[in-house]
Amino acid sequence: MKVYRLIFLVLFMTLFCRVSGQDMTSIKFDTYYSEYAKLERALSQNTILCLMQDSRGFIWIGTWDGLNRFDGYSFKLFTQNLSNPEKGLSDRTVNDIEEDVFGNIWIATDRGLNLYDYKNRTFKSFFYSFANDNSLPSDSINCLEMDSRGWLWVGTSKGLCLYDFHK
Repeated sequence: MKVYRLIFLVLFMTLFCRVSGQDMTSIKFDTYYSEYAKLERALSQNTILCLMQDSRGFIWIGTWDGLNRFDGYSFKLFTQNLSNPEKGLSDRTVNDIEEDVFGNIWIATDRGLNLYDYKNRTFKSFFYSFANDNSLPSDSINCLEMDSRGWLWVGTSKGLCLYDFHK
């Protein structure tokens, strides 16, 4: 008798009760394409390699053509600037993005690690140096991770590095 009650209850719930939750057909996605590059609502390039939201609410988007910062309305592009390195990245390809405990943005590229100093609005680049045992082991930076202690882990093509801000 209990088995029949259970079967009846399951059938009743399935046929006559609406399951609450979001109807997946009603989800709307806003899409931003690089084809509209003349507009401020455009990415620099359509291939997204990484995403990160910072503590200020900005969305940072890494592409093959630079770093895009989205404020909810428009994009600002940061790219390579060979004539003035403090104004740009060391390379256009952005593999990963991470925010440190001071609110600065670290950017992993195919040619070095970059630090965007939020306060001064400048970039600093870090590279492999044969003469410096404390430098990165490679300029090809694949990934970044900030741990709970505030240490920055840097994954390169030649191993893992750790940067301790407290030293």
